[in-house]
Amino acid sequence: MKKGYLILLVFIVLAAPAHAFAANSISAPADHVLVSIQEVNGSPMGTIIVPVELDSQGNGFPAALNLDISFDNAVMDLQDVTISDSALSAGKELVYVLVSDNIARIVVYGLEQNTMMDGSLFDLEFASTSSENGTYPLSISSLTLADPQAVELRGTGVDGAVIISSETQIFTDVPPDHWAYKYIEALYQGGYSAGCSSEPLKYCPDQDLARAHMAVFVERSHHGASFIPTDPASPVFEDVTVSHWAYDWTAEMYEDGYTAGCSADPLKFCPDSSHTRAEAAVFLLRIKHGWNYEPDPATGIFSDVPAENYWAARWIEAAYEESLLPACETIPDLKFCPDIIVDRALAAYGVSIAKGLLPPPSE
Repeated sequence: MKKGYLILLVFIVLAAPAHAFAANSISAPADHVLVSIQEVNGSPMGTIIVPVELDSQGNGFPAALNLDISFDNAVMDLQDVTISDSALSAGKELVYVLVSDNIARIVVYGLEQNTMMDGSLFDLEFASTSSENGTYPLSISSLTLADPQAVELRGTGVDGAVIISSETQIFTDVPPDHWAYKYIEALYQGGYSAGCSSEPLKYCPDQDLARAHMAVFVERSHHGASFIPTDPASPVFEDVTVSHWAYDWTAEMYEDGYTAGCSADPLKFCPDSSHTRAEAAVFLLRIKHGWNYEPDPATGIFSDVPAENYWAARWIEAAYEESLLPACETIPDLKFCPDIIVDRALAAYGVSIAKGLLPPPSE
């Protein structure tokens, strides 16, 4: 198994009317500038070249882009800013000053649309001085965007991050740049999942989460990560026979009071049916708080989940408030998408947080 290294940096800068930006973001409904730092592979204790690109996305450009880029951690030192000559079209010019070891003051002139070409504007050269893994902030501490009419737009506090990882990749289908990488690996290290395949070891992050898979998560959360259930004396569910791989897991889940099945007469579990986000909200909350947990009444925070007359409304709102499941949309309205199927990656995210293996993203 190969040891992989990953440095991941992404941030967005948007030009906006002077009244439109907030403390931590700059947005615009029309013309804007997109400045991005692409994914970069590198290793700790080495030199890392980070390209900074400008993407027109069919919109106009300001005449100048002025920004300070700072790296606020001693583990990484900014050594130089290199002009990418091949990307500098006629009329463009870049000026920079290294204010300190970790701050570069950069000005790019001549960005009128008729002279602009997409591509790398400049490269940042960092020197890694530590072998420790971690996430380190990369921020724009000062920003000025001037439009072609020289109207200045100012903003601060647009943040990105550098993620340094030298850990061994456990699952062959979950690379370090996968959005759920740390949650999936935490689930494996905690003993809650052995993946979907052993040779090679895979997790199948995009596979739908079946109700039988959730039974394993629930029971190991209840009894401990090393728990192995025993076969029941007789079948509990009509549709889960002794030959089904989750025969003992589903029976134990029923005995522990975590499920009443998917049908009462006859009693069925529907082991191979996929979990919806609404159903996952219930199980994730019970994983965190126990089988007898009851959430508070819903207040109607989601536009697609009525507070009244929807069976899972209070479960959905509680799961969201406790960061066990994110919203599916935030603009223009907050939505939960309760009927969308949960995949194994999102399940790893929810279970890892519910069991305290990792903190919620906001912490």
